[in-house]
Amino acid sequence: MQTISDLQQLISEMNPILHPELWVYCTIEAPDITPELITQSFALVRESESITLITTVEQAANLGFVDVEPFQRIELQVYSSLEAVGLTAAVSQCLKEHNISANVVAAYHHDHILLPKRDAQKALTALLDLTEQKTVR
Repeated sequence: MQTISDLQQLISEMNPILHPELWVYCTIEAPDITPELITQSFALVRESESITLITTVEQAANLGFVDVEPFQRIELQVYSSLEAVGLTAAVSQCLKEHNISANVVAAYHHDHILLPKRDAQKALTALLDLTEQKTVR
């Protein structure tokens, strides 16, 4: 796998896809983490206050988190270098111009954007339009 660092190439090849699954943010303490919870969650981030979990609506409800806002995930399918500069900023700026809140999770292979479900399709359209631009703003 060849990673990409050039910002223009990253944007033109990001190939964003919208996944249908719904995710919610919640917190959990380390002793409450189970193997099942890990395998059914999208991400787990250790913070000084607690552990943030991005998990299914069902798992969040099992943990006592009900009536929380569901998010959908857009995956940027480009293999961005972990040292690439500007992709998150360009994506954030694009979504800001459409008044869309975005939470970015960078992983080893791809970047992922979690967005309120109500804005997910609009965000996908905006990012697809961004890939068609000739130059990055």
